[in-house]
Amino acid sequence: MATDTVSIATMELVDNTIEFIVPNALLVTASQPRFWWGLALSLGIAFVLTVPVNRFMISRNPHHAHH
Repeated sequence: MATDTVSIATMELVDNTIEFIVPNALLVTASQPRFWWGLALSLGIAFVLTVPVNRFMISRNPHHAHH
């Protein structure tokens, strides 16, 4: 549960930061390319940041790696 919490919190932090940085990011709709570009960018950055954290959290308790 701790690994999921850290992973989700990191993804949300990155997503909110991207929305804050990109001009008018909160005004676009799902039918506009900027929405998908911003989503892909934020998920890509979040993935790069969360993988090492998740690996560390799992390495602390190898039992969780089997579930």
